[in-house]
Amino acid sequence: EGEVLHALEGCVAGGELLHARLEVVDIIPTKLKPVKKELHALTSVIGDTCELAENVSRKVRALDLVKERVGQTLSSVQSIMDVRNCMHGVEAAIGREQYEEACEHIRRYRHVDPHVLERDAKEKLERAQGRVHSMVLERFERAVDEGDPEQIRRFCRLLVPLGYADEGRKRFCDSVAGQVRHFAEQNHRALRLALDEAAG
Repeated sequence: EGEVLHALEGCVAGGELLHARLEVVDIIPTKLKPVKKELHALTSVIGDTCELAENVSRKVRALDLVKERVGQTLSSVQSIMDVRNCMHGVEAAIGREQYEEACEHIRRYRHVDPHVLERDAKEKLERAQGRVHSMVLERFERAVDEGDPEQIRRFCRLLVPLGYADEGRKRFCDSVAGQVRHFAEQNHRALRLALDEAAG
């Protein structure tokens, strides 16, 4: 009987504990309702933030595309201005016989994006390039005839910015070979005269 009584007392105490726990469980839903509302509000804010971030990202991509197009347009405008400056610069430099300056303008023209060149401007610059090339070759030939090594080097170097680097090297080598041949022929004649005088 003592054991049963003890067991009953344990059950009653356990029931009170269970009743206390059940009261807590009854209180939890009422306490969770505000938390649930806050979670819904937070979820809504997070969703709005994600949508806003996506919109901002889309606009940034669009701005990057516009920035790239503006950069391309500015590059095209700069190229067109360079072409016009080259056309005027070449003519002015030729008039002053400033061949280095004329060749520099031609070099700049040769590096302009061909897509921005108008047909008329391209033809004018190609004619100017041909004129400068002819003038440089003419001055080169005069320097060779006069035996002026400084002017020979000068005009051979000018063929490089005109796009004729190989021709410039070949002409320079040919002129050096001609000078060596002329020097050898003079020395050969002098040596022959000296030998003829010694023999005779």
